[in-house]
Amino acid sequence: MFGLKKKADHLIDEDSLRELIQQNKKVNIIDVRTPMEYRPEHINPCNNVDVRDKEFKNKIKYFEKDKSYILYCANGKRSNKARKIMNTIGFDDVRVLEGGLNKWLGPLKVK
Repeated sequence: MFGLKKKADHLIDEDSLRELIQQNKKVNIIDVRTPMEYRPEHINPCNNVDVRDKEFKNKIKYFEKDKSYILYCANGKRSNKARKIMNTIGFDDVRVLEGGLNKWLGPLKVK
C-alpha cells in the first residue's frame, strides 16, 4: 500500500538483536557462513554451522526445535536458505538478521 514494503516477519533488525544481546537475553544465534569466514570475526555468542556443508541438515537437527533462533551470514542470502531448511525439519521460530553481518554495527569477536 502506498509503495511501502512491509518488513518480512522472519527478519530481525540489527538494533533489536543488539538489544537482546546487551540485555543478556538467552539468544540462540547461528552463523551459517563457512568456518573460514567465521574464524576471523563473528557475533558473540553464536554457533557456526555452515549451510553449504552437505551435513548441515544432519548437524542442525540436533538443536532444540522448541527454541528461538537467529541466523546470519554475510548479507542474508545463505541465512534465508538455512531458515527454509530449518522450517522444513520442524523449527518454527527462526529469524534472519536483516542485511547479515554486512549491516551489523554491534561488537564482533575478533580472533
